[in-house]
Amino acid sequence: GVYFEVLNLFLVTMLRLQHLRWKEHQDSVKHIRKRRTTSRTGAQEEIVTATATSAGIGTGTKNVGKTPSDVTDTKHNSKSAKAKTSAKDSSGGGSAYMQGQEILEWQLKRHIGRYDSSTVLYHALEFGNFEACAVVYQALSRWPEAIECRLYSHRTTPQDVLKWVRKKIRFMSVAYQSRLIPRVLEFWAERQLPADRLEECLLSVFSDVATALGQVLFARMPKSMNPGGSDSGAADGVNSRRAGRRAQEGKCKIPLFSWRLFSKLVKHGIELLR
Repeated sequence: GVYFEVLNLFLVTMLRLQHLRWKEHQDSVKHIRKRRTTSRTGAQEEIVTATATSAGIGTGTKNVGKTPSDVTDTKHNSKSAKAKTSAKDSSGGGSAYMQGQEILEWQLKRHIGRYDSSTVLYHALEFGNFEACAVVYQALSRWPEAIECRLYSHRTTPQDVLKWVRKKIRFMSVAYQSRLIPRVLEFWAERQLPADRLEECLLSVFSDVATALGQVLFARMPKSMNPGGSDSGAADGVNSRRAGRRAQEGKCKIPLFSWRLFSKLVKHGIELLR
């Protein structure tokens, strides 16, 4: 009883600490970006001043006798030194967060079953630590929830998503696929990744995900992309480009797939109705 409560408190405290480290790291990154922007502005002003001075314009004496290339080289060396300092400053917060996250995830895996997973998951979601949530769900063999959390994580890569589609999502029930595929599409669209990579992946497992994919795509895409709403190939092209603009503007949370995928989905739907 006491061990159970103490472990719960320990893990929740670690989650809170990770949240504070993450905020500190983000503030540090913002500060460094702001400093670099200021540095670039100063460099541009010095180059303009040097150019004007070498051309006999202006009366400043700071860069007299220097060519614009001299000033640029000097500024480049200064920026290199500042970049090294900035990297050193930012690596402290980032490495502290990463080390803390590794320890937290190790503790969550090691003590699974000895703490209240629902309490830990509640606080992990509260602090936005989707990686910790995924570790707990994975340790409990709840892969759909684990993948869903990973899809919200900033550490997830496109290669991870494609691997999950091929090796995990394709073998899940239609209900779970209908829950995960929308998040996969949003992940791709939000990062403006090439749609053809995801399309090829979906086509490679089409027979396993066709039902859920069709339900998701035809429910979420704009009416202008509906294959049944076009009377000609030219209209299809216009609608496709319009949908692409809508997706880029954030109005449509699906990648701009080709009509090859949609035609296969339509054929699949017709076969199901027979």
